[in-house]
Amino acid sequence: SKLVPLGFTSASQMHAQRLEIIKLTSGSRELDKVLE
Repeated sequence: SKLVPLGFTSASQMHAQRLEIIKLTSGSRELDKVLE
């Protein structure tokens, strides 16, 4: 995995995290209201 440029790895990881966050937020809007 070290052959992959750090920038690309970070971007792909952030994208994966965003997808997870979207799933969590869309599945728990009540919690979103509390966090806001």
